[in-house]
Amino acid sequence: MLRFNEENAYVEFLRTRGLPNERRAGRIHLSGLVLGVHSESFYKRMENACDGVIEIRVMERGDEAKNLLRVRSLKGQRHDSRWHEIEIKPNGEAILAN
Repeated sequence: MLRFNEENAYVEFLRTRGLPNERRAGRIHLSGLVLGVHSESFYKRMENACDGVIEIRVMERGDEAKNLLRVRSLKGQRHDSRWHEIEIKPNGEAILAN
């Protein structure tokens, strides 16, 4: 969407039409964003428009990669904001690692 639209127009559309329509329909909307591609203000406005932020990070140590996940924010809900290691199965399923 951002390839053909300005950041401000996209955030305004999502905030005023996209997310309210999803909530009315009882659906959950997930958006994936890569940091460092857009302006810092874009990311802040997206976080403010959404009900939560889940971060996924890959850390490499030598030949090994660790996949980590945390809930950074979740409006109106208590949550664990610590990093948790996840395992990605061959079929794409993600589970918490031991």
